[in-house]
Amino acid sequence: VLTDLTVAENLDGAVFIETEDYTVSEDGATATVESIAVGESVTLKAEYTIEETDLGREIKNVVTTKLDDPDTPGPNPEGEEEIPVDEYTPALAIDKIRVVTEEYPEGHEFAEGEIITYQVTVTNTGNITLNDVTLTDVMTGVDGVTVLPSNLSEEDGDIGILLPKENAVITYTHEVTEADLGGILHNVATATAYPAVPDPASEAAAAGKASEPLTATDDEDVPTIARDPKLSVEKEVTSKPAAEDGKYALGETVTYKV
Repeated sequence: VLTDLTVAENLDGAVFIETEDYTVSEDGATATVESIAVGESVTLKAEYTIEETDLGREIKNVVTTKLDDPDTPGPNPEGEEEIPVDEYTPALAIDKIRVVTEEYPEGHEFAEGEIITYQVTVTNTGNITLNDVTLTDVMTGVDGVTVLPSNLSEEDGDIGILLPKENAVITYTHEVTEADLGGILHNVATATAYPAVPDPASEAAAAGKASEPLTATDDEDVPTIARDPKLSVEKEVTSKPAAEDGKYALGETVTYKV
């Protein structure tokens, strides 16, 4: 009979699940089997939650045993198990659309003073939490001048943290100006983010540095009405001659309104 057998988990974070066959320490890292009769066996169960820091690397779980009974000295065997985990795949996606409404249907050419509404969805499509997620938008007008949409503030574009598979939807507008008329308003939205955990195979991870940023872009083109400058002139005589025949005499002044 073996008595006072201690089994220890050497994988940080792994904990034993207590059953009637053994007791577990407060931190869950060790289990104690009171006795095992000859020919019998005891099965111990432990669990470990895969963390983002585990992705992309090999996890080895080593279990050690120790007999505390001085009357039964013997070997203290170890058990080792390799745990397969997913690859390290941080990823960022962005989708930008012009919101179509009854007032401004698909293909509508916008006039001065009308409001273009944009909707941008930024999604963490990978398996790593993303920090410092931000959105910027740059608009290029028909004259080639680059400006920001009139209603997108820096605060609006500060998304913050996105968990894996989580997304953020940002809606903002731009009021069409006279300078926007006569062509296409070209918008490029850019999302930037930093993986919370660096790639374990990267030089940054080896040096203890922060992750390299991820970027994703999407654009949208919105047509505006053509520029149609027009000028008209009207001229009329507002004065009257002294003569009843309607003819001006020498020295009289003719007054015009233009």
